[in-house]
Amino acid sequence: MRRAPLATALLSLLVACSGGDDEAGTLEGTTPPAEPVDIQIVLTNLSSPGDLVSSTGIPDDHVFAPGIAVVHDDHWALFSEGVAADAGVEALAEDGNNAPLLDTLEAAGAVDAAAFAAKDDTYADAPMLPGDEAVLWVEAVPGDHLTVATMVGQSNDWFASVVPGGFRLFDADGAVREGDHTAELRFYDAGTEADEAARVVPRFLDRRLRYGRPDYGRLDDRGTATCAVEILRGADDGSELGVFHDRYVPQRSDDLHAAITEFLPLGWSHDVVLES
Repeated sequence: MRRAPLATALLSLLVACSGGDDEAGTLEGTTPPAEPVDIQIVLTNLSSPGDLVSSTGIPDDHVFAPGIAVVHDDHWALFSEGVAADAGVEALAEDGNNAPLLDTLEAAGAVDAAAFAAKDDTYADAPMLPGDEAVLWVEAVPGDHLTVATMVGQSNDWFASVVPGGFRLFDADGAVREGDHTAELRFYDAGTEADEAARVVPRFLDRRLRYGRPDYGRLDDRGTATCAVEILRGADDGSELGVFHDRYVPQRSDDLHAAITEFLPLGWSHDVVLES
């Protein structure tokens, strides 16, 4: 596993607190005092649409998948540099799946481990697109550390996290270290897959992939970040791969262009703008 500095223009990490009286939970081995503190964690995708430009010059978005946050003592670490990630971190980094990692943390006694995600218009968990933020609350006591981790969407197996072992949530006087902790974040390569150019990958109209929407699973065949033609026309009959294959959009588009071209005055050109 190797790391690289995380550009502060991509993801921010803010910490705030308020008094709490719920039951606290930290990793096994920590001795909590009687008064836990409720701490708010806010992660924000600071990028703008189209900020990510591929090696082929195609603009795309920086996307961060749902992740995890865990309060722990200073002897525990989610991962180690120079060592390939375990199965939980691998699932998070490659697939954006935080469930296996949460199960692992709970089995280790991390009762205050929590998932975080952006919210779509139905308040369901969703990836963090440009401008989105994820808000969650954890409980902690003086001496506790915080680790957060989330998949870097446009990568094979990279994830964003704080350094191994997390960062201190409290200062020497026992006060919560409120404020901007963006500088704690890094990019890490989980080391479980080879890095490859992400051109021939599915790109969808509904970037959040919200089940039940009419465009759920529909490939993006318009805009500035369209799906690769190898997928849009990848079926044996030249139609798109996936559930919308039988709509034959590529063939219908070709027929429309051919019909318009046939009747255009000499020297004229045309373009087709799809509205729906």
